[in-house]
Amino acid sequence: SQARVLKQIEQLQGFAPEGLRMPVQPILAHVAVRSPTSAFGKVTLNRGTKHGVKPGTIAVFNRAFIVGRICDDVWSVQSTLMPLTNVSTGTIGAAILPHDRKPPLLAEAPTLPLTPRGDGTLVASPDKSEVISVGDEVVLKDETWPLAAQGMRIGVVEEVRPNDMQPLRSLVIVRPPYQMAQLSYVTLKIEQDAVVATGATTEGPSQ
Repeated sequence: SQARVLKQIEQLQGFAPEGLRMPVQPILAHVAVRSPTSAFGKVTLNRGTKHGVKPGTIAVFNRAFIVGRICDDVWSVQSTLMPLTNVSTGTIGAAILPHDRKPPLLAEAPTLPLTPRGDGTLVASPDKSEVISVGDEVVLKDETWPLAAQGMRIGVVEEVRPNDMQPLRSLVIVRPPYQMAQLSYVTLKIEQDAVVATGATTEGPSQ
């Protein structure tokens, strides 16, 4: 329908080149095959090497929310996406941005290890002294993920409670607003090789 097409176009807008530390080409990718056994299982997308997709390419929804990244399985016109909330994603570095006071710069925000629980949420066990509140924004801050992923939103803090297993730590539950099981398409952020645009021709060193 036209409304659906407009919604997809909207997904591709908002990726303003200014402010990005490297050029990114957003492309829409539709879910071709879902996991028959798990709502958080891998999905196959209809984009591949022909479209610039490579292992590690990140997938986002609604412009800013990271929903997963591409696995090593990339073919000409298909690729496999590992959802962020799949337990095989492993621990992800994240930063907590307080909702009720001025958030720190991403570079200065403490990094908190988040682990998928297998139920659509992620969990962290910070020191009790860390001030984390329900409603705080959680963004990705992990050098093992692509540059295009840094600062992308993961979700919000849903619950903060005492950690029964470790009395000096809290238990923080983070819930992403979107799960791959609910989505029919995502936006892949294809990182471009940086091209320096100058008026001069690029010639080799003079002999």
